[in-house]
Amino acid sequence: MRFETLIALRHLRSKKRSAFLSIITVIAVMGIIIGVATMCVVLSVMSGFESDLKSRILGANAHLIVIKFGQNFSEYREVISKVNEIKGIRGAAPFVLSEGMISSDTNLSGVIIKGIIPDEAIKVMDIGKNIESGSLSNLISPENVLLRTGNTVISGKDNLPGIIIGRELNKILHLNLGDVVTLFSPLGELSPFGPMPKSRKFKIVGIFYSGMYEFDQKFVYVHLSEAQKFFGLMQNVTGVEVTVNDIDKTVEMGEAIKNKIGGYPYKVRNWMEMNRNLFSAIRLEKIVMFIILAFIVLVASFNIISTLIMVVIERAKEIAILKTIGVKNRSVVRIFITEGLIIGIFGTIFGEIAGFLLCKMLSAYHFQLDPEVYYITTLPVLMNPLEFAAVAVAAVLISFIATIYPAYQAAKLRPTEGLRYE
Repeated sequence: MRFETLIALRHLRSKKRSAFLSIITVIAVMGIIIGVATMCVVLSVMSGFESDLKSRILGANAHLIVIKFGQNFSEYREVISKVNEIKGIRGAAPFVLSEGMISSDTNLSGVIIKGIIPDEAIKVMDIGKNIESGSLSNLISPENVLLRTGNTVISGKDNLPGIIIGRELNKILHLNLGDVVTLFSPLGELSPFGPMPKSRKFKIVGIFYSGMYEFDQKFVYVHLSEAQKFFGLMQNVTGVEVTVNDIDKTVEMGEAIKNKIGGYPYKVRNWMEMNRNLFSAIRLEKIVMFIILAFIVLVASFNIISTLIMVVIERAKEIAILKTIGVKNRSVVRIFITEGLIIGIFGTIFGEIAGFLLCKMLSAYHFQLDPEVYYITTLPVLMNPLEFAAVAVAAVLISFIATIYPAYQAAKLRPTEGLRYE
C-alpha cells in the first residue's frame, strides 16, 4: 500500500507542466473545505437552537407531571410526600391548569390559567427567575402592589387576588403593574338563562419573560387557592409537577414514581412525551439540512473526478510503464483511489478546523439577532462532536465514491495506448 501512496503523492505534486492540474486539485480541496465547514456550522447552530429551546421549555415546565384520571385529586400532599422520598428527585409541587379568557379595558385574549404555590413552584420551574417586573411572592401578598386606574395609583386595601402575566400578553393588553384584568372561566354555573361563564377580577402583580413566545402570550399564573376557588375545584388539583436532578434520567425517574405511587388511576408523563412533536420536527429539520448541505460536498466531489480523469490522461505514459513492469490493475485502482482520498481527507480536516473556528467566532462575538423576529438576542451555537464526526465520515465517503470511476478508467488503460505516441 505504501507503493501506491508514494505514486499518488507524486501525481499530486506541482510541476511546471502540470500547474493547471495542481490548480484544479486546490479547487477540489477548497470545495471540500467549504462544504464541510458549512455543514459543521449549520448543524452547530441548529443544535444551539434545539438546546436553547430545550432549556426554555424545561425552565417553564417541570420534567415530569403526575396526573390522575378523574377530577378528584385531593390527596396530592400524600403523593408529593412519596415522590420526595425517591432519591434523585429535586422537588415536587401541585398545580391547577385550565383554559380561560383574560380581558382589559382595551383588549382580550385566550389564556391558560395555572395555579401554583410560589414557594413550592420555584423548586420545579424557573418562574421566579423569569419575573422581570414585580415579584412571584406578590401572589401570596398582592397588597404589596398598589392598585392602578389608568395612570392613577390608588392607595389602600383592594382585596383583589394577584395574577402574573407574560410579556407578550402584556403587549396585547397594554397594562402595567397594579392594573386590573378580568378572568373568565368556561366552567361557569347554571343560571335561569343557561350556563354562564364565571368571571373574577385580578390585579397584575408581576410580568414574566420565559423566552418562549407561546408561553409569554398564553400563560398566566395565580395562587393555587385562588385557582381552586375560581374553577370550583375545592381542595383538588390538576396534578403534581416533579423536577429531577439528572435530566438524562427523566424516564428512569418516571418509572420510579410509578412504582412508588402505584399505577391506575395515576399517570406519569415526562417532558419528552409532552413535547415530542416539537423535538421530532427539529430532528427531522437537522436530518434534511444535513442531506441538503451534503450536496455541497457532492458538487465538490465532481472536482475530484475531473482532477483524477485529468491525471489519468496526463499520466497515461506512466500508467503504461507501470503495467509493463508488472503492476496489477488493482494496484492502479488503489493509486487513484488514494489520490482522491488524499484530496478528500485534507479537505475534510481543514473543513472541520474551519467549521470549528467559525463556531467559536460566532460564540465569542455573539452574532446579534432581532428578538422581535427570532425571540432570542444572539445566535446560539452548540458544537456536537458526534455531528462533526458524521460530517467527516460523509465527506470522506463521498470523496471515496468519486474516485471509483477515474480509478476504473485508469485500470482499463492498455500499455500500448499509453506508449503509442512516445
